[in-house]
Amino acid sequence: MTPSTIHPGSHQPNVAPPRHSSVASPLVGDEKTNHANQSQPVGPGCPTSLDVGYGFARPTTVIQSIIILTLFTTHLSANTPDPQQTLANALTQFDNATELMRTDPDKAQTAFNNAAREFQSLIDNGHRNTHLYYNLANTHLRLGQLGPAIANYRRALKINPANERAKANLNFTRTLTRDQFKTTGTHALKQTLLFWHYNTTAQSRRNFAIILYASFWLILATKTIRPKTRITYPATITGLVTLALAISLSISIPNQSRLTGGVITANQVTVRKGNGQSYAPQFDQPLHEGTEFAILEQRSNWLHIQLPDNNTGWIQSKHTELF
Repeated sequence: MTPSTIHPGSHQPNVAPPRHSSVASPLVGDEKTNHANQSQPVGPGCPTSLDVGYGFARPTTVIQSIIILTLFTTHLSANTPDPQQTLANALTQFDNATELMRTDPDKAQTAFNNAAREFQSLIDNGHRNTHLYYNLANTHLRLGQLGPAIANYRRALKINPANERAKANLNFTRTLTRDQFKTTGTHALKQTLLFWHYNTTAQSRRNFAIILYASFWLILATKTIRPKTRITYPATITGLVTLALAISLSISIPNQSRLTGGVITANQVTVRKGNGQSYAPQFDQPLHEGTEFAILEQRSNWLHIQLPDNNTGWIQSKHTELF
């Protein structure tokens, strides 16, 4: 069983999945089809196709077995809780929470909290992958915790930028935040032109670069064997694309282990002009939960941040989650 995805298409939800609610937002999952309007189960982190409802489906035996086997093979310490049992507990708690949402919202919230705690314990014990972060994010979203939800969607996408479900849910969660920012035209253009950099994993770009690099030298070798062969155009294109991928990797790989951004998790935070409470507020209004930022600098427990509209200021790190 796994949290379902917010569909980015025709069924656009216009309200947040509330902490306690008897009315579900339109939710659908991945491209899997369903039979007689019943969701077809898929694995953790890969939600089922749902037309409407809270929609958490139990994974298929094969995919769940693969994930459990992966967790088991990394379970090296006898003192560490059994990851198989932890995953099973998280799924059970989520199942319970889903069924309780309409009849007993308080117990549902408790069960969602328990599920979040179990997913988090797996991550804390080193079992980090895009599916676990995605599931944890969906659990926080069900609890109405926008900051942690956004942080974990971003972590899922940092591991796998091609995770379309995480992208869809992240975009939906952003619509629920109180502080809305207009991104600059330059930023949008960069995202469009460099889609191959932002929407693919470093591993896939590395593999493609290796193939192109080998192709480049193969083209040059062809010229040596057959001097009359025209290679200027293919060699130039292959060389330039390989260079672009190399630059992309030089940017991405160091950032994989660095904290480059964050999100506000407190209800509201005052942005100041310097790294201390004695500095005057930078803006007339505070920032609120779910606001994302880039990290420019860190001094002790203060962060110098840049907002999506390029404004900057200082906030205390205790009010944030970083990724």
